[in-house]
Amino acid sequence: MSRQLVADAEHGFVSIVVAPAGAQVYNPGGVSEPDACGLAPKDTERLVPPWVR
Repeated sequence: MSRQLVADAEHGFVSIVVAPAGAQVYNPGGVSEPDACGLAPKDTERLVPPWVR
């Protein structure tokens, strides 16, 4: 299941994230947005995000 989260420019973004240990995040289609944050996976990279470690 694909999910997309976007921060509001004025108010930012806060969330509580739950995932099984070792869950990976990736970009469907293997395409990175040019303005993606530093924590976002790049292109076809799959990574375990800091909040799941």
